[in-house]
Amino acid sequence: MSSSLPRVGILGIPPVALLPFIRDAGFEVVALWDPNNNQESEAKFAAKSNLNIEIEVASYEDEVILHPEIGLLLIFCDPSYHAQIAVKALGIAKHVFVHPPASISPAQTQRMVQSASYYPNLTAVVGGLRCLPAAQEMRRLIEAKFLGDDDSPLHCDIRLTSPSLVASDAQSKFSWKCREDMGGGVLNQFGYALIDLGLIYLLQQRALCVHAVFRTMQRNTPHIKGIRHITADDVAQVLIETDRRDCLISLNLNTNFSQFSQELSITGSKGQLVLRNAVRLICHELAEWDDVFTLSFLLQSLYGRQFNDNSLEEVFYLDTNNLPTSKATKNSSSSSSVAPELPFVHLQGYSKMFDLLRTVFDQHDKAKGSNDDEGGNQAIDLLSSFEDALHVAEIIKAARDSSLNKAWVQVNKDNWTKLLFVLVHRLNKLELEW
Repeated sequence: MSSSLPRVGILGIPPVALLPFIRDAGFEVVALWDPNNNQESEAKFAAKSNLNIEIEVASYEDEVILHPEIGLLLIFCDPSYHAQIAVKALGIAKHVFVHPPASISPAQTQRMVQSASYYPNLTAVVGGLRCLPAAQEMRRLIEAKFLGDDDSPLHCDIRLTSPSLVASDAQSKFSWKCREDMGGGVLNQFGYALIDLGLIYLLQQRALCVHAVFRTMQRNTPHIKGIRHITADDVAQVLIETDRRDCLISLNLNTNFSQFSQELSITGSKGQLVLRNAVRLICHELAEWDDVFTLSFLLQSLYGRQFNDNSLEEVFYLDTNNLPTSKATKNSSSSSSVAPELPFVHLQGYSKMFDLLRTVFDQHDKAKGSNDDEGGNQAIDLLSSFEDALHVAEIIKAARDSSLNKAWVQVNKDNWTKLLFVLVHRLNKLELEW
């Protein structure tokens, strides 16, 4: 491990497949805390990791947060714990990564933003999808006017299908994932990172108003029934109008499918770019006359075409690197009826994110005593900050209100803007009644 890299403490039980990526980036995991104090799950986690490393199991979260050798905290516990852990960690000058959703409300995320502002040299990150090389190439093409001029209308369409987030064997018990107000639901668990990727990173815009519809198709499972039932959404349809009136974002999320699929497309006046999974075909040579072809892992790749010449879709970036090597990671990339701990596309983003974090810490270490930290700043710009997480949290809250009120809802930028939006909406309603 590089001397410039901080040691890592984990709060919660992350997907086992994530550990090889942390190790390959050069980070060392030294402590783990399970908020449920389930020694059995901690033992299984340490056994499944199979990395020949010793992980100290803590009884209380402060044993990890206040650990003198730990400089980077990875928060994977219930979203209701995220804010209090992140605020405490940032208060004692430790770097923080939070697995989406950042918290259960914009108010809690605001506390995290305020704590991070006191220590600008610290790295505070939420999610890692924007670290995908295909996403970075997509943004470069957008900035190069591939889709059209700056005033060109844009439509960003995001589609995701997945197996159930609560009905699999691993998640059969009633937990926070069964309630949308505790951070559960497809919009919180998947939409959080997708909104950040499409709206904030690729389009570099902010949301103005939202219209959404949520449905819960599976309210009970063989293990969740009786007085308790699932209220978290497994179907989400969201429309987001940005501060550029000619730009619209639509999300279609559904966790009632048997396989995971994710696609993000942006269409302009001159062309279209699509970020989707690509299936890699591998040939196994068993003999000179007998070859067997198998489908390998799903890789996030970039496709596109322009409208002027009616050309066919072409490949702009095909990610063939960073293939998983551990058994746990292979299981996450396989398509089965059981929801994976974390889809391979998101694992791929986390892998790139940890590589970027390594670059940030190495550049900061080299910049000590000098004013040149350009490489570290460029890497930080690719990471999702707490400010970005706050805006996404406000969008999700507005989406919840929209589904409840069955109307467009203004994203809470400031009280005066929100008040003006309400007055205009009421005036329009009065005109319709007259």
